Amino acid sequence: MFILKTFRLIVLFGIVVLNWALIALFFSVFHADPGAVALMALLVEGLLVVLALSPLGELYWRAVNRLRRPLPAEENILRPAVERVAVRCRLSRVPEVLVQHSPHPNGLAVETNTVAVTTGLLQPASQEEIEAVLAHEVGHLQNGDTKIRLVAYVANAAGNVALWVLTGIMLVLSAVGFSGGLAGSREMAGFGGIMLLMAWTIKASIWVLNKILELSHLAVGRWEEYAADEFAARHGYRDGLIAHLSRPSPRPEGLVAALHATHPPSEARIGRLLKLRV
Repeated sequence: MFILKTFRLIVLFGIVVLNWALIALFFSVFHADPGAVALMALLVEGLLVVLALSPLGELYWRAVNRLRRPLPAEENILRPAVERVAVRCRLSRVPEVLVQHSPHPNGLAVETNTVAVTTGLLQPASQEEIEAVLAHEVGHLQNGDTKIRLVAYVANAAGNVALWVLTGIMLVLSAVGFSGGLAGSREMAGFGGIMLLMAWTIKASIWVLNKILELSHLAVGRWEEYAADEFAARHGYRDGLIAHLSRPSPRPEGLVAALHATHPPSEARIGRLLKLRV
């Protein structure tokens, strides 16, 4: 667990620094002072993270994931289930439980106090399975996984916006330079070429770095699934979780799909659960 926490903090640090550098590079177009540029980039990234972790951010992410309040029949199933999970997991407060319309049986955790299940889980699953999935998602909240993912997402979003605007400015300057070249100015043509080369060099370099960090972040996410499984199992939900994971589900095929998978294979998760001493 210590190794997982250390590695994911390293990956998160890399994501934050890379996107901070992109935002700073964008601001450098308009401001020459490196110190002021660095501070402005830090403030922008920090304010976005604070906003994302606020109650307003929680409402936003619920909307993004299309979560809704349970219908009366769903409430009768979910409310007692989440209350029992809260007691067995010794939570200081009961998470709010919502529903996502999806045929795939699954659960998800959002922000700091929201767990959700899909309509596809409610239909075939037993009460024990539903509680086990909720306990797994509570494990993500307790382990801080949702906060880490949120900070990474916000940093990436801000950096990507800065990158697109920055490369857009460079491409416009490149077009202006090439237009001057067509009018007979070699200097303008050279300027246009430099701007185009810089735009694509920055774009390609950032793509490579982002891909490395993305795959690292996905690898961390898969280990977080194991940790959340262990949390649920240690609070009495191992059998229910195994029953849920034993249901047929799509699995990634090939190395590329496996590297981009958000969850480990169900067989691997079941194997680890069976080896746990609880």
